[in-house]
Formats: sequence, C-alpha cells, structure tokens
Amino acid sequence: MGPSSSLSQASQLYNMPHRRTGIVYNVTPHAVGVIVNKIVGNRYIEKRVNLRIEHIRHSKCRQEFLDRVKRNHDAHAEAKAKGGT
Repeated sequence: MGPSSSLSQASQLYNMPHRRTGIVYNVTPHAVGVIVNKIVGNRYIEKRVNLRIEHIRHSKCRQEFLDRVKRNHDAHAEAKAKGGT
C-alpha cells in the first residue's frame, strides 16, 4: 500500500505530512515517529508525528547521492589508472 492508499486512510492525518520528507526518531511495531518541518507564519516549527508504516516510503534523494559518489569514485579510479589527474 502506498502513502495515499484508500485502504488505510482512516489513520492518516488530514492536514499534515502528505508528501513531506522527515527524519525518523522513533520506531514501534506498527508505526514510526517522524520529525517534519511545518511553515507557520515566517518560521518553521518542528512537528513530531506518528505515522503508520503503510503511509511511509523511503526517500530517494539519499540513493541518488550514493550513486553519484560511486560514479565519481569510479571515474577517479579510472583516471588514476590512465595516469591523468
């Protein structure tokens, strides 16, 4: 089930963390606690929300960063083997 699955909307908060990136700070058997930044006026407020696992998906931005690091490392090793800089 994805984050907007109609099978599990009963426990979804109506106003808050849809499609937001947060930091997991607590894990329970059926849910995770997530820290999410919310804009209120001219500042950010840190909200701690507990979300069921059905509503969570892993962020892909970290994987893109790791792929880029690996590509750079491979290019560096190849250039070093050729004798370049």
